[in-house]
Amino acid sequence: MKSIEGADELATAAEHAADFLRTLAHPARLRMVCALLGGELTAGELAQRAGLRAPAVSQQATVLEAGDLIRRRRDARTVYYRLSSPAVRAQARLLHRLFCKPGPRR
Repeated sequence: MKSIEGADELATAAEHAADFLRTLAHPARLRMVCALLGGELTAGELAQRAGLRAPAVSQQATVLEAGDLIRRRRDARTVYYRLSSPAVRAQARLLHRLFCKPGPRR
């Protein structure tokens, strides 16, 4: 059977989108990504801005890193987090506009 033109590309894009959304499918992870829209944060700053405890940040950051949504770097004893790419930042901005701002839900 012949594939519809563009179907393979659509399938690949859909898999990528589903992986991205699965990675964010936890309120704590979505809060962390939204908090990182402002730029790089220390683990403590991220916990405070996302309203999470430090162990939760560490646990959820592991999932976000595995999904290639954030990067972690260490400077001596301080751990810093940032969004992994401009593409992730753009996707996170859209999600922030849709879900993280107060007001009526769409």
